[in-house]
Amino acid sequence: MCRWLMYHGKSIIMSELLVDPENSLIHQSIASHEGVVNVNGDGFGLGWYTKLNKKPGVYKDPLPAWNNKNLASIASHIKSKNFLAHVRASTGTPSTTTNCHPFRYKNHLFMHNGAIFNFNEIRHDLEYLIDKKYFKHRYGCTDTEAMFLLALTNGLIEDPKTAINKTVEQIFKIQQQNNVPQAIKASIAYTDGNTSYAIKTSTINHQPSLYYVNYEDMLDSLGMERQGQKYKNSYVVLSEPLLKSESYKYVDNHTIIKISENEFTIEKL
Repeated sequence: MCRWLMYHGKSIIMSELLVDPENSLIHQSIASHEGVVNVNGDGFGLGWYTKLNKKPGVYKDPLPAWNNKNLASIASHIKSKNFLAHVRASTGTPSTTTNCHPFRYKNHLFMHNGAIFNFNEIRHDLEYLIDKKYFKHRYGCTDTEAMFLLALTNGLIEDPKTAINKTVEQIFKIQQQNNVPQAIKASIAYTDGNTSYAIKTSTINHQPSLYYVNYEDMLDSLGMERQGQKYKNSYVVLSEPLLKSESYKYVDNHTIIKISENEFTIEKL
């Protein structure tokens, strides 16, 4: 499956997470430690917010992240207080730009690691539930994008927790109606640029892996200089740690994390 990370806090240069660490996200694209597969080479995507524009910038490519010099260059020149990054291991859909995460709707970004099991068997019924004002933004063919648009239909913008719960319930119901196992595996990142959410929900034990870490603690574990900055309210949520350290906290199944400027909460989904 895929690997991803989300940062929310004081502005940092994105390469500090995507490129520099020993087990950076780019490194995870070729040699992940905790994914179902080691290689996540079916494309990548990056979404970020700056003060210049409420609508996030997005950069995607269907080629592997480990061999893209443009990604490393861009990441070392953009400073952002909130960004999402994703390296993809396809579950069967084509490696195209439109299928790369994160997915964008206006000022909202969404990405996912995992799978809706037997998606092709239920795709028609699931997509039928998506409101037409959101369905016109269905550019690719992944289960993630379908989940995003269905969650928007269910009120993701107003109440992410309720919307994701309702979306998962609908998926289970459709799977049951089509006589396929009621199964889903998901770690989800969603943000509007002001508030970010990470959600883990799965019928497969504790998969997929997901962690969070205070950025200040992460800097200490990496031996990186803070340059006088305080990052007490800055956090990273990610598929796997950037190096071995006790600073990273494992996220249990059926959990939702909420991060805003001065708030970090974690509760059961």
